Amino acid sequence: MFCGSSNLALGGEEENDDNLIAIHDGDVATAFAIEAMTLIDHFGFLDRYRQKARARGEAATPARADRRAAARRVHWYLSTTDGW
Repeated sequence: MFCGSSNLALGGEEENDDNLIAIHDGDVATAFAIEAMTLIDHFGFLDRYRQKARARGEAATPARADRRAAARRVHWYLSTTDGW
């Protein structure tokens, strides 16, 4: 499996420090594939939600949720900020 930021264009390779990683471990490649499918499903859900909201005449983007409250509600305490 190949991953990274490279789009195999010469400019990116020479000027933007693009990278391309080859992964030969089948288990790691499977984990990446599962994560990719999860993201596709997630963004597909968000798109369908937005389309249905627009069809109902509602705001396409709901009010921003309180991430700290949501994290406490589901007992997720790793991080509630955008920082690393």
